[in-house]
Amino acid sequence: MMDSPLTSIKIANEEFNFQDLTKSFLKFKCKDKIFKIVLWIFILIILSFLIVLTCKAYNSKIIIEQQPGQKGTEETEEKEIEGEKGAEEKETGLKQIYLNLPSDPEFKKFYENYPFSIIINDKELISFDKSMLENTSPSKLIYLKEDYYEFNRIEISQESKSSNSENIEFSFSGKFDILFHSNIKFKSKVEEVKSESQKTTYIIVKKKVSSLSVKRDDIEANPSFKKKIEEIANEELYTDDEKASKLDKLFNEYGYFIPLKIIIGGYFYQEINKIESENLINEMKNLDANMNLKISKNIQLNSSLEYNNVYENFFNNLFSSENIKIFGGDTSKKTFNEWEASLNYENSQIIEYSNIIEINSLVEDFLDRDTKIKLKNPLNIINKKYDKRKEYYEKIKDAKDYILHEEIKNIDHSKRNGLCYNDDLIYSETRSIRSDNTETIDESFQDIIVGWKIISKKNDGYNGKFTFKDPILTKKIYIKFEPKTTLKISRNQKYDVEIFLIRLPE
Repeated sequence: MMDSPLTSIKIANEEFNFQDLTKSFLKFKCKDKIFKIVLWIFILIILSFLIVLTCKAYNSKIIIEQQPGQKGTEETEEKEIEGEKGAEEKETGLKQIYLNLPSDPEFKKFYENYPFSIIINDKELISFDKSMLENTSPSKLIYLKEDYYEFNRIEISQESKSSNSENIEFSFSGKFDILFHSNIKFKSKVEEVKSESQKTTYIIVKKKVSSLSVKRDDIEANPSFKKKIEEIANEELYTDDEKASKLDKLFNEYGYFIPLKIIIGGYFYQEINKIESENLINEMKNLDANMNLKISKNIQLNSSLEYNNVYENFFNNLFSSENIKIFGGDTSKKTFNEWEASLNYENSQIIEYSNIIEINSLVEDFLDRDTKIKLKNPLNIINKKYDKRKEYYEKIKDAKDYILHEEIKNIDHSKRNGLCYNDDLIYSETRSIRSDNTETIDESFQDIIVGWKIISKKNDGYNGKFTFKDPILTKKIYIKFEPKTTLKISRNQKYDVEIFLIRLPE
């Protein structure tokens, strides 16, 4: 086929074919289209990646902005404090959740050894033990700002004479279960019940600066402590009672209780009987019906600002009284506001422990299934031991209410008083009177008397008469029996005396 003159010319002595040019152009155009498609796909991928990064940065910004002071939703707050059993954290809306601990280097002393176990020694001093627990990462600790003050009354028996005892009472706020695990405090509490001493009432104002909490799931046992427990569990020669004794000794050595929350701040207190200002006494009487209040200067919990000012004026007057005692903060300050402003992490103290768990329940979280089975009975024995101490204390309190303060004179019939039954703590001993002469029961016991029965075994109206002083909550009984006489003849008297005593649990 011959080329047309229109499609074939000679350029520089070479023949140029337009049909070849067209084919080449079409091929180029096709490749260009593919290139553009690939380019747009690449651009879209880059844009998508940038959008994802932008969204993540935006979400992070929201979290950071909420961190200093915003409460967030109620659901978020509950997740932050989930491991603390939440009860005390929900009491007030004053708290602010922080995801990070304060940067103040003085705060380090509060978290570097937390969590810890609590020991109350024989001198009634609180000490801490960290050796049975692994260090918990600071990132797992929950810091809350607690910017409020708390006002309440606490009664302490005059048998607790030391300031150490006062600080224990203030720190645990009547959590008696703690005291039953301390031999010295348990015995002290029993003596308080038995004694006739009056209770001393204190007014205490706590300024709570912040709190530190840890979730139970974030507490881990130290391997050496765990090994000691496993050795007791695996000792085949030990009975369950022996294992319980070994475990109990181990727990008391390391500290029986672990607070999941500590309150940091300071407090001042005053014995009510030592308040000399009549104006202050009158102010206090007006506030008696509103004890145990939590008041914030930033968020008004009460109905009016004026109502809060009443308390603040009272606190200022109380702080200025002569016999005030101060714990934490700058103790040289002369006014409540100055002292409150002086509180910082350098001079603040741990002023309260809460969400307290027992080590014998916590260790079950650390143990494997086989060890748990081996220690089930020993741990139950330990639990019963301290339950019995509590039961003993409560029964001593009940028995005290029965005490007859007037002498029982010339009774000639059956009579009873106190806790007159037998159980695993209370037992009885019986003495008999069978005589026509004057007789006495004069006896001392190792245990405390909590009840008695005097049972007449004659119904003819001629039984003898007895006289004595109520022996409840003592260890000694003295009863005098005198026979009745007819025509100068002493008639035979018949009585059974049942004495109920309570044995001291170990």
